[in-house]
Amino acid sequence: MEYDWVAAREILYNSSRRPFLVIQYDSFTRPIQWLPTETRLPLNVMYDRLGRLSGWQQGPLSESFGYDRMSHLAEIKYPDGSAMRFSYDGKTMPSKVVLPSGRRFTSHYDQNGGLKFVTTPKGTRHSFLTLISIGFYKFFYIPPGNSGPFVIHFNDFKQPVMKIFPGDQGRVLYRYNNQTLLSAIIFGGGKVEKNYSSSGFLSSESSSTLEIDIRSEYSYDGALLTTCKIYYVSQFHLTNAIIHYQYDKFFRIKNILFRIGSLQLPTIEYYYNPKTGRREQIGDFKLYEKSLNETVLSDGTASITRQFDALHRLRQVSLVIADKEVFRMDIQYDNRNFVTQSRTYMTHLGKPKIRLQNFSYDNDGQLVEMVGRDHWKFTYDPNGNLVTMQYMGNRIDILHDVGDRIVSFGETPYVVDGRGFVIQRGEESFAYNTKGQLTKASRNGRYDVEYYYNTRGMISVRKDNFGNVTQFFYADLSHPDKVTHTYNNNDGKITSFLYDDRGFLIFLIVNKEMYYVASDQSGSPLLVFDRKGENVKEINRGPYGHILFDSNPHFYLPIDFQGGIYDPLTGMLHFGEMIYDSLAGQWLTPRWDEILYHVTSPQHLHLYRFNKNDPINSDKKMKNKLDLTAWIKSQGIDIDSLDLAADSIFHKIYDKEAMPLFLDMPSVPLVSGFACAIRQKLESFASLTSVARPKVKREQLFETVLPKISTMSVPFGSGITVSRIGERALVRVSNEADSIRRDVFTSVFNNSYLLDLHLVMHGQDVFYFVKDSAWRFVDDLNQLQRLGTAINTTVHESKPEDVDVRVHSEHAILNIRYGTNPHKERQRLLRHAKKHAVGQRWAQERQIILTSQRGSQKWSEKEKEHILSTSSVPGYRGDYYHDVELYPDLADDPANIVFHKSNQKQR
Repeated sequence: MEYDWVAAREILYNSSRRPFLVIQYDSFTRPIQWLPTETRLPLNVMYDRLGRLSGWQQGPLSESFGYDRMSHLAEIKYPDGSAMRFSYDGKTMPSKVVLPSGRRFTSHYDQNGGLKFVTTPKGTRHSFLTLISIGFYKFFYIPPGNSGPFVIHFNDFKQPVMKIFPGDQGRVLYRYNNQTLLSAIIFGGGKVEKNYSSSGFLSSESSSTLEIDIRSEYSYDGALLTTCKIYYVSQFHLTNAIIHYQYDKFFRIKNILFRIGSLQLPTIEYYYNPKTGRREQIGDFKLYEKSLNETVLSDGTASITRQFDALHRLRQVSLVIADKEVFRMDIQYDNRNFVTQSRTYMTHLGKPKIRLQNFSYDNDGQLVEMVGRDHWKFTYDPNGNLVTMQYMGNRIDILHDVGDRIVSFGETPYVVDGRGFVIQRGEESFAYNTKGQLTKASRNGRYDVEYYYNTRGMISVRKDNFGNVTQFFYADLSHPDKVTHTYNNNDGKITSFLYDDRGFLIFLIVNKEMYYVASDQSGSPLLVFDRKGENVKEINRGPYGHILFDSNPHFYLPIDFQGGIYDPLTGMLHFGEMIYDSLAGQWLTPRWDEILYHVTSPQHLHLYRFNKNDPINSDKKMKNKLDLTAWIKSQGIDIDSLDLAADSIFHKIYDKEAMPLFLDMPSVPLVSGFACAIRQKLESFASLTSVARPKVKREQLFETVLPKISTMSVPFGSGITVSRIGERALVRVSNEADSIRRDVFTSVFNNSYLLDLHLVMHGQDVFYFVKDSAWRFVDDLNQLQRLGTAINTTVHESKPEDVDVRVHSEHAILNIRYGTNPHKERQRLLRHAKKHAVGQRWAQERQIILTSQRGSQKWSEKEKEHILSTSSVPGYRGDYYHDVELYPDLADDPANIVFHKSNQKQR
């Protein structure tokens, strides 16, 4: 790389000293043109007279940007004339966002500029709030029409320590070690544990439930993972596995060796170009460039050829087996980069066949029509709900409630529980664990399926009532979400899957039989061929992925629509922990965490919709047009494989998973200065450009601005905090605190006992303080009465010597118990909490039986009658799944209760 100071341009050379990319700068050292090789179109970047980015243009693609008088982004205009508009009403963040179709989303802020709620085009609200509480920060997200908020508790590092589903219907705890690395995820009915070496590398992890334990152990050579051993302990037979990894001199994966039980499978080999760093071998397939816009993958029998246009978009893909072209797909795009046509050539029953599909979108990019052999039409309401679907003239109406949750699909009713999870679809029932993972799916007289997950939330074991027990393995470190092997313990069938450099399935081995796979532009398998080029399976899907035709349903291919894992009994697709219903084109469970990543994107506010109602274009992320690394990669040089900044090693250890929200937290977490210095040196070394980025402003539009969330200080008000030092409460105040509140709360709470137990009562946090002197009650009550109507104080006296004073604020309750000691009070509270949790758990079981005619466990008909009439079963008791001495936050959580017969031992 060199910088020409005279011509103000940066030139990048390949190993042959031939330039492959030129970046032209203006007199202010702003990039104005990116000139790749002759087979790629240049990018032109424009600025206005104030130095603001005014637009970019690359061939038929372009965007232009307009600003208001305060230099806020006011408009993004697209080549087809449509535009997205923003207005600010004196704020720094948009107060109104108008989509190209005219749909309007309005954001409302508090006096400090914190986001309070967003109003949708239908007038419903998505509300947000952050509370500074005692020992944690509490984030609320309240979607419209819900039974309560989705709540996350954060620590000082913005790491989640507890998640609470709406209506307090399940809690998930997160624990971290002294290196702030995630060490455990605890939830009713299950637990994930992670152990680390002294260097911070994961040494083992396990996922355990009542039915199964899955444990993985890892070995390293320095910082490189060399061995992964997977063990299973369950009530049914499962097979252990071992994965070995070998590396080249640049620390890149060279070989993957997989063994299940005593069966050693063929080694998967990788090879990299020494000059470009790109993979040149994947398994038995060699990858090479036939020309600058054409790549070929070949194993000697089959060849997959991919042709790209001048914008490096896939234009054509073809599959040739035994010198016979068995598949070809041509793809066309519009000036907004949407796929508008796919033309597929294939053979059917020995005869050539062409499948033509034309796609149309509305101004917001939602799919509205697909015309071909099958004709589909879709309409959406202002909030983005799919409300009508027409297939070959047949119309299906889809109803939703005020919270955008599906109510019915045609004549098929859907039932959604208080957490927002779809628990019933017609005659099918679905059950979930506390973490929100689908654990059971059933239909009376038809099927029963159970699912178990590994520590990373990927499906690990599938068990059905037909005797199939299938294990899923993920051995490819470069695609950790891709299934590489499956093993059916019923018939001993083992299947190996191989993916190309894009992560698309191209090849599989079933026992020893080899097959080739042809996929569409989004990675959905369409055809499966044997080594002779004979078609053994053809799949035709609707636009949202529902299978309309399968020529060979007995040939089990779990990899399906856009790479999801398909279940042949339910028709559902697993994408990690999420379950996709391709019939209705939506997720079964709300994407709670996704909201946190996309608060500023109105179209992401829908909790259930799939890819913003565009199932055709799987990757619609707005990429940074000025990203040098991405430009180099598009020119055929894989700079990531050189790992210049030690990203695969250093960032894996020191990057913590924090929610990308600007939470106004008055905290200064400790960070390692040594780690920061190392990171700075590595990033400086890895920087490929000699032109420094601006220090005082961001590269507009291509960098995300995190929204500030409306924040309140509770329960004592602004300027007053409480810490737990030892067992005692320490009240700290600042000058901004109200003088009366400061005096009262310091007098009443300072140096009292503060229990390490806080419960939830009607959605409010309850904190417990203890004073061993009963005579302090009168003095404290007199002090609290000085606050007048600012707080609500109540007195609860069960015995003359047992008195409770409760201070009720808007979002918390402070309970002071007099005349006892912390240990006794803690035990008393735990007894009450368990009684409450058991009662709630029986009530939930009753509701499950009322809704689905099935319980969470196998009850007899007589036992079901008892539950429906008395909310209990004689001879059964409720016990804690997790020890509340270790996890007191689960003391009043009904999901932490399991039912046992009275003569059974507690877990």
